[in-house]
Amino acid sequence: MSRSLMTPLVLIAVLVAACTESTVGPSSSLDTTSTSNVAAVTSTSRASTITTTSSRDHRGEGWMEIEDAPIGGRYVHSVVWTGTEVLVWGGQRSGRFLDDGAAYDPNTDNWRLLATSPLRARARHTAVWTGEVMIVWGGDGSPAANANGALYDPHADTWIPIADAGLGPHSGHTATWIGSEMIIYGGRGFASDDPVALAYDPTQDRWRSVTESGLGNRSGHTAVWTGFELIIWGGWVFDPETEAEITSSSGAAYDPVTDEWRQLANSPLAPRSDHSAVWTGTELVIWGGTSAPSSPGSLSDGAAYDPVLDTWRTLPDSPLAGRSSHSAIWTGDAMLIWGGHVRTSGSSWLQFGDGAILGVADSEWSRVAPAAFTSTVMASPTIWTGQVMILWGLLSDLSEAGGWMLRLPPD
Repeated sequence: MSRSLMTPLVLIAVLVAACTESTVGPSSSLDTTSTSNVAAVTSTSRASTITTTSSRDHRGEGWMEIEDAPIGGRYVHSVVWTGTEVLVWGGQRSGRFLDDGAAYDPNTDNWRLLATSPLRARARHTAVWTGEVMIVWGGDGSPAANANGALYDPHADTWIPIADAGLGPHSGHTATWIGSEMIIYGGRGFASDDPVALAYDPTQDRWRSVTESGLGNRSGHTAVWTGFELIIWGGWVFDPETEAEITSSSGAAYDPVTDEWRQLANSPLAPRSDHSAVWTGTELVIWGGTSAPSSPGSLSDGAAYDPVLDTWRTLPDSPLAGRSSHSAIWTGDAMLIWGGHVRTSGSSWLQFGDGAILGVADSEWSRVAPAAFTSTVMASPTIWTGQVMILWGLLSDLSEAGGWMLRLPPD
């Protein structure tokens, strides 16, 4: 995908989703959170459209196509933001797991290859940024899922394997950086006697046990760090009565200082998995997801949880169609939902190429006009740099990779 840096992109401002058919199944999303203090969103709102313009001038708002990456297109890969670069690693394409990666600098619109990793190829793994290094752990692979990890130092461009956690293969888990440790929770494919949660300290290269949460094991859940507690909510759980997986609407909060959990108040939301969660600085905001593993359709509602008061409130109605495995980012004063998919039938999925913003100043949803992508970007997490949203991955027509940067218009 070549183009001149001075060639403008054409954007389409519409009120409907830009979608294409795909047969790619569900995936995990990497959640991005912030600790900015904001007011609560309380009232029902109308939907409006943010019409964006395009320019290669990074100072303007709108969509901008980014430079071609030196690695092939992929989906269900990991991305982290270091403060200066987006680190992309692993993923899957055409049934093949990948073990390479690259770093993108949005200030220069340049990529660089990452050093060769000691890890086996994988997808649906987790990656967190500690402030100094990226920690990659677990994930699906061939012939089985993985239970190991490594640290990547972007300054030295080096990898170091980390200590063995003593766990069986993991995928579908969450990994959350809480300031001094990475906490993994839940997942699929591991031994029944494995602990549900463990904490890893990269300075000591040591794992420690985490007390039982009372929630039990789950996958497809969300995990968000508030600055004081790690909040786990929703996901797939095993129902011993039916001997099948069902969705959950339960949650719990973990205090790493006391190594204790507390159960959350009952949520007004229906049980779900593969939803999104962001931390606003005062509330955990849940949106979207799916309620059944094989049924068509997804959810388009949400709610906000106040951990101080232990109370929930419902969000205004969204202009977006129901979806799961979408991205959600907190911009400092708004939640931005982008992409995702919905099962249409059997193994067929409809990929979404649209999004919307829920602001706190006006308590309203605003639809983000989709860019003139030739097709949507599949199952790809987004990153918020503090100024722009960056999206990169395999296009849904499976032709090539694509990447775009979105700068929101001023309030």
